[in-house]
Amino acid sequence: MADDHDYGFYGKGLDGYVHYRQAMEESNQANRNRYNNSVQMPVSGEPTPEEKRKACAVTLAILFAVILVICLIVAFLG
Repeated sequence: MADDHDYGFYGKGLDGYVHYRQAMEESNQANRNRYNNSVQMPVSGEPTPEEKRKACAVTLAILFAVILVICLIVAFLG
């Protein structure tokens, strides 16, 4: 019968539904706790001076690498 409300592993009928809902609520609560315990950005969104220095150093390193690659290409072709 199509109206037997089979919830698979959790059972059938009202008992199956109750067990299913309980499992889903516990799963959702665990996911919310995991999100709330994760590291979050500061509210202001403004990078710290240390983050600015790191970003500058990374930018300079990338720029240096690009210039080096271009010089190597020109040296091998010319």
